[in-house]
Amino acid sequence: MYTTDSSPGGLGSFVANGDLTQVCDAQADGCAAVAYLRRWDGPLWKTVVANGGSGTCKSESIDIPEGERLTLTICLRKDNKDSFCRTKGGGVA
Repeated sequence: MYTTDSSPGGLGSFVANGDLTQVCDAQADGCAAVAYLRRWDGPLWKTVVANGGSGTCKSESIDIPEGERLTLTICLRKDNKDSFCRTKGGGVA
């Protein structure tokens, strides 16, 4: 999944096998890419940040109960403000 800016500066994914959240900073634009993994009903499970310019990625795993419904949001962050966010729901751990 990509951020909503015209030339996406961030991308991310969730892989159920291993409960792995990955986010990549796709451009050297001064922004970090951030991924928020949430339970379907709202509470935050994990935040992952990749900062460092084009091609910088970060992955983290967290033990999530099997069958848990999830939502992933990918944003660009600059000066502690998120923008160009995209959210996708319906994932399952």
